[in-house]
Amino acid sequence: MAVEDEGPGIDESKCGKLSEAFVRMDSRYGGIGLGLSIVSRITQLHQGQFFLQNCTDRTGTRAWVLLKKT
Repeated sequence: MAVEDEGPGIDESKCGKLSEAFVRMDSRYGGIGLGLSIVSRITQLHQGQFFLQNCTDRTGTRAWVLLKKT
């Protein structure tokens, strides 16, 4: 499953840290930094993979959740 946005993208150096609790990309944006950490943890509990990818053909970021087929 993949979810995309059309924002400015994410600095590659920050992609790995955004799945940690309370880490936010920029304090100008709302939220407390839990959304991606919750997705990451649920994915881990189901033995799946979660990662972020900048869209190379345009602006934005793609969030991937890969789960094992049962």
